[in-house]
Amino acid sequence: MTTTQRVIVQQNNDETLQATITDHDSVPSDNVMNITGMQLDLYIKSTKETPDSDPSTVHLSTTTGEITLTDPTHGVARIFVARAHLQTAGTLWYKLDVLSGGQLKTSGNGPFTVAAQ
Repeated sequence: MTTTQRVIVQQNNDETLQATITDHDSVPSDNVMNITGMQLDLYIKSTKETPDSDPSTVHLSTTTGEITLTDPTHGVARIFVARAHLQTAGTLWYKLDVLSGGQLKTSGNGPFTVAAQ
């Protein structure tokens, strides 16, 4: 199961977002997930159907440094989105994936709104 949540950021700003990763497969569900050593990938794309590999998709990751595990035992990560990715106002789509031990899980997704200034 994936959490759907709207994200709103300001056009032409550098934005820092905080994400708390939960384990939707646990009982009870939505327990905070220990993400120590895991890879997180955020995709910002035109639509939900746009492939992650599309040239227009923005890919931010722990492997490239835009995502930092700030309190991994409590599932907390910080995501830096540079203003270069936020030039055009409008509603896009995001997907946040967690990769652990070769298993990929989508933690969250939803509308990603770049609000006009």
